[in-house]
Amino acid sequence: MSVVENKNAIVTGAGSGLGSALTAQLTTQGYHVAALGRTESKLEKLAAQYKQVTPFQVDLSCEKDVKQIFSTLANWQAPFTKVFCCAGSGKFGPIGEYNQAAIQQMVNDNLLSMMLVAQAAIGLMCRQHRAGVLINVMSSAAQIGKANETVYCAMKWGCRGFTEALRAELADTNIKVVGVYPSGMKTDFWQAHSVNHDQYSHYMNPDEVASVIMANLQEMHSCYTADIVINKQKR
Repeated sequence: MSVVENKNAIVTGAGSGLGSALTAQLTTQGYHVAALGRTESKLEKLAAQYKQVTPFQVDLSCEKDVKQIFSTLANWQAPFTKVFCCAGSGKFGPIGEYNQAAIQQMVNDNLLSMMLVAQAAIGLMCRQHRAGVLINVMSSAAQIGKANETVYCAMKWGCRGFTEALRAELADTNIKVVGVYPSGMKTDFWQAHSVNHDQYSHYMNPDEVASVIMANLQEMHSCYTADIVINKQKR
């Protein structure tokens, strides 16, 4: 596939929530978006809604699949200037309720997938134009330990460590690494985990969160936003 666009972007976890909101806003700014995710029906729905979206169903924790997708994207004629890593999953509950399979799935969906995508994205940027922005979307759980979120926090703290180390490694290049730490959002992610209604009603609108992120990614000559912390409004 050869896509002729002036600006291209990649969004993982694009099928729903913040990934979907970011994809929509990128299209309004003239980007053609490679939308990566695990659920084909959600991605196809997104592509039907926005003509500048090309969907890719992929297991982001599988190195072979990630390499194959990025090999395809390398054939697009315009470079990729922004890559958003939004994919992830969660399992919550008190310590003792997690078995090895559940923990490994969390490792795959959160930490391993981010590492594989980041590695492939940086390689793509270096081959194409040696510049761009990698945006790793994590959680407020990467900043403070939370009861009943031990494994989830461990995954997000791992993502944070990876992000900060990667930023240091790329400090002398034109590839910027941005960490994003949003609080809870009104998405299927939290609805699936039976958050109580009163708590969920105070969660953030993903479209507004996407707007905050995009506003902080404006290109400046002498500076850039390295970390974006997005908190809920107090009621």
